[in-house]
Amino acid sequence: MNRLSGRTITALTIFGALPLALLSAVAQDGRRTKLAASDFPDPPIADKRISVHTLIREDVFAGFLAGDKKHLARGEKTIDALLVSRPEEKANLQAWKAGVILYHAVEALDAHKDVEFVSKYKEATEMFDEAAKA
Repeated sequence: MNRLSGRTITALTIFGALPLALLSAVAQDGRRTKLAASDFPDPPIADKRISVHTLIREDVFAGFLAGDKKHLARGEKTIDALLVSRPEEKANLQAWKAGVILYHAVEALDAHKDVEFVSKYKEATEMFDEAAKA
């Protein structure tokens, strides 16, 4: 019988019912199978009916919650593309980008790269401030 950890349930409660596959875990027989970002089609960023949050969140949260660097990189690429194609969403997109930068800051801190942490943390807080002003 497959069981979800408390961390997974908490994440699903907080962030909504994200597809578990995008969190890089398919629980079968007690094993976890990693799925590559290339296993999924690129988000349809040209479709204006889909909010920027929907286009970004699966990849970014797969990066945050499962440590999937390929999905996180794809999420960052999507944010950059949307900043160009949807300038009216600049504040939201800057907040997403700042969150990703903050995640990288925490990774640097975990790796004892204090100078990189301070730099990334400062960049993230400045971007959050910019997003709040937009």
